[in-house]
Amino acid sequence: MIKLDEIPNYIAYILFDPFAAEKYYNDIFKAAYSLEHFPNRGSLLGHDELTNRDYRKIFVHNYTIIYYVEGDTVYIVDILYSASDIASKFEGEVNGNF
Repeated sequence: MIKLDEIPNYIAYILFDPFAAEKYYNDIFKAAYSLEHFPNRGSLLGHDELTNRDYRKIFVHNYTIIYYVEGDTVYIVDILYSASDIASKFEGEVNGNF
């Protein structure tokens, strides 16, 4: 699992682009925050039969925010680098069709 603070640190200090780091951080934060108003805007990723949850995803630059909605609450499960194999990240954790 990626912590939101790790993304700008990686971009700023490993890729040496502090301006992009700040932009990515802000854009990911804004996208996550926007789920408060539009929680079902993300495309359906899969359904977990055990928990009866529909997992959704939204893309922000090179990252994918994985989340689910329960009542009025949005739970962000992970923020993944988009080139990651999302299915393998969830293998054994959910019983869905990822």
